[in-house]
Amino acid sequence: MEVPQFVIATNVEDSVVILNLNTKRYYILNSTAGVIWRGIASGKVASEIVELMAGEYDASKERISASVARTFDALKKAQLIQECR
Repeated sequence: MEVPQFVIATNVEDSVVILNLNTKRYYILNSTAGVIWRGIASGKVASEIVELMAGEYDASKERISASVARTFDALKKAQLIQECR
């Protein structure tokens, strides 16, 4: 997955604020979703993000993986990420 050119984001404390310039909608991600966003923005795939989060959070990999998948789905639906070209 990758961030399209029409999406901009900035870190605000431990959250992430994202703006889709095409839809003119903005989103605020909490710190956990922000970790996932920063992983995507840096080119990591879902499994790499899960591994990273497993080292930081007190949760099973299965639970983290499900959370990452849900976040990916929500970001895709909002047109904030897309398949790599």
